[in-house]
Amino acid sequence: MGKQYAPPPTTPPVAGPSPFGPPPMAPAATNTRWNVLISTVLLAWGLFNVIAGFFQYSQLAAVLQSYYTANGIGTLSDPGLASKFGVVIVVANTVIFLVVLIGTYRMLRRGRPAAYIPLLGGLLSVILIVTCIGVVLYNDPTFMAFATKGQ
Repeated sequence: MGKQYAPPPTTPPVAGPSPFGPPPMAPAATNTRWNVLISTVLLAWGLFNVIAGFFQYSQLAAVLQSYYTANGIGTLSDPGLASKFGVVIVVANTVIFLVVLIGTYRMLRRGRPAAYIPLLGGLLSVILIVTCIGVVLYNDPTFMAFATKGQ
């Protein structure tokens, strides 16, 4: 006669103990109060700086001219260049803050340390601001004459 097959099981198979021990447990996503507090304070400080910088850097030509006048440097040679770089600073700082906000939120949701993200965003923002203002000042013959007259 032909081969006979066993009837299909009516209950699912039960897994026995693993020869390698129990599976490792993933660490629970927990945030310390300090992580949340420091991250929130740094984000609030960053938001304040972005808002304050909007008023300051959107008028960069006027701010630099008042600096020139107060220090007896003379007149800003190219206010158009200063205005353009002021807009660059405002837009870039806003984008940096939004990226930092999203990154910090995601790290906090995962229960991971997040305070370093606003610090890195602030460092990037400072480097951007110093570079942009440096470009404006080093392309201004009035400022370069003032800076080199003591040499």
